[in-house]
Amino acid sequence: MLRQLKDQNWWLGLADRETEGSWKLVGTSTSPVFANWSPGEPESAGGRANEDCAVFYKSDSFRWIDVSCSSSYYPVCEK
Repeated sequence: MLRQLKDQNWWLGLADRETEGSWKLVGTSTSPVFANWSPGEPESAGGRANEDCAVFYKSDSFRWIDVSCSSSYYPVCEK
């Protein structure tokens, strides 16, 4: 799978738009049971505004970072 992911950043389907720091699968009330945040992430809790979506970040061994939801990323899966 990593070979397929290696050239892109991928949206995980997670967001904390409703409550800062409470990450949920979009369209559900389900929180992830696993987290792989990059060190220092998620940053929006530290003052960065509007970073409410989580992506696999290719430059950081595919750890998670939070980014603006207005950015476009490939989805890991579609509902």
